[in-house]
Amino acid sequence: VSAVARGSKFILESIGVWEGIMPYAEPIKDIRVSDGASPIFLHYDHKEVGSDPFGYIVENRYIRHALHIAADTSDNLTIIDGCEISHFEHDASNVVLHTKTHGEFSCRLLIGADGKHSKIRELAGIKTTQWAYKQTAIVATIEHENLHNGLAQERFLPAGPFAVLPMQNNRSSLVWVEPVSYTHLR
Repeated sequence: VSAVARGSKFILESIGVWEGIMPYAEPIKDIRVSDGASPIFLHYDHKEVGSDPFGYIVENRYIRHALHIAADTSDNLTIIDGCEISHFEHDASNVVLHTKTHGEFSCRLLIGADGKHSKIRELAGIKTTQWAYKQTAIVATIEHENLHNGLAQERFLPAGPFAVLPMQNNRSSLVWVEPVSYTHLR
């Protein structure tokens, strides 16, 4: 799942994608944040800042599907599946992309949005910096016996955050972060 903030929802609306996502989006109406074992928490109620929810929790498959439909129906965008890039050349006004499977493509702008192991980034020589958090997360979907009423809960524990995020059909996404050392089976 992904949390779609209120501002991001407005962007998705402006490009005509939100309509395909909205039926699958669960509004975040309240947020409860706590620290450690403390019984004290901060409570944020969306009604205190307006009538719109703070954001929405949406399963990623519905976001991907809506984005794919919008891209597929766009007049100025072409989706080419299975395209293996070999190299590209560019000057001040043009990029020529060479592929192993589909020939050459020319464009004014090349965007490297091809994942964390980006071939475009690699070919462009763009360096990355990485570090290990030494944490892992357990992510699961749970079903409630009682209604969640759009409440997102996050507790900051010494090992990492523990969150319960409201989904449709009285389900929630559970995110539980622990140190890597606790997660290895012995």
